[in-house]
Amino acid sequence: MKYIFTLILAALLFSTPANSSPLAPTTTGLALFRLNLYALRPDNSGYLVDGTLTQYDSAYSNNIDGLDALKLFNPGENIGMVRGSYVLIGEKRHTIQGNDSIFFKMWNMRAITYQLVFVAYNLDQPGRMGLLQDNYLHTSAPLNLNDTTKINFSITSDPASKATDRFRVVFVTTSYSALPLIFTSVKAFEQNNSVNVTWNTANESHVKQYNVEKSSDGHNFITSTVIKANNSAVNAYHWTDVYPNEGNNFYRISSIDIDGKIQYTNTMKVYIRQLNSNIQVYPNPATSDNLKLKMINQPAGVYEITLMNSFGQSLITKSIQHKVGNDIENIDPLLSIPKGIYRLEIRMPSGERKVISVLF
Repeated sequence: MKYIFTLILAALLFSTPANSSPLAPTTTGLALFRLNLYALRPDNSGYLVDGTLTQYDSAYSNNIDGLDALKLFNPGENIGMVRGSYVLIGEKRHTIQGNDSIFFKMWNMRAITYQLVFVAYNLDQPGRMGLLQDNYLHTSAPLNLNDTTKINFSITSDPASKATDRFRVVFVTTSYSALPLIFTSVKAFEQNNSVNVTWNTANESHVKQYNVEKSSDGHNFITSTVIKANNSAVNAYHWTDVYPNEGNNFYRISSIDIDGKIQYTNTMKVYIRQLNSNIQVYPNPATSDNLKLKMINQPAGVYEITLMNSFGQSLITKSIQHKVGNDIENIDPLLSIPKGIYRLEIRMPSGERKVISVLF
């Protein structure tokens, strides 16, 4: 019986175009959630390689039974739903009450771009949100629960990009009108001997602040900075760690609600190679009240600083007593400087001169 249902379900999945309406329920309370996996050609046209189907009704059970269909392995790409020790192509589950999840398993993936096409029917209920969670990119993408959602993803040379458990769908239901905070994207990456930490949120409400936490071992975190929440529908935040450690650096974001509730993101790791000696202007472009020197592995001593305009006129002269190693030295002109390109001349303790272009 299960084998026959598998064949019938597979025929339905593979014979239904991605842009067509979902399978029409035969009973009023029936809801469904379908996933079609497409492989994309270089011209972005796609062809169906696999798919799954979940139907929800009060008459169905969440236990594996004869109404669920086992996954038949394909010679090419495969995707199925994991329930205990079973991998399913189709399942019939009880009507969602509260929260629910679909854990996908994929294998035999190639290093190309794919498209996930989610088709939902009759799942949109007050206070419910559907999210596709990507364990590789550490993102959560909202899903339309009464229509079609298309999401592209790529398999690269990184083995983690084709992890079998990369994707899952979660259905979150709240008992009040405000939906929970969602981190839609969280990233940390090295750039110019610094680490940029960025995160995007959705459904931000009643959030007091975000703490950017840092660790050298991935276990013991300290708060590096606190950023006030905007409490808008969609938000983007960033912070720069100007002095990461050589080697591994671990970062995570914690959100603090006004009632004290804390929510953490996944931990992100950034590896920093041994830093070369250098002096950088930070930030660049600079402003009249924000001009700093980033000293990287510099010897101790007095550094003479001169800021000049395009005519060679000196606008600022300053002496800095630098301690050996890494540090941030403030210049902060605190005077009105017209927009343009300026020259910052640095005379080192050794007598060597270094010139850096600064944009105001």
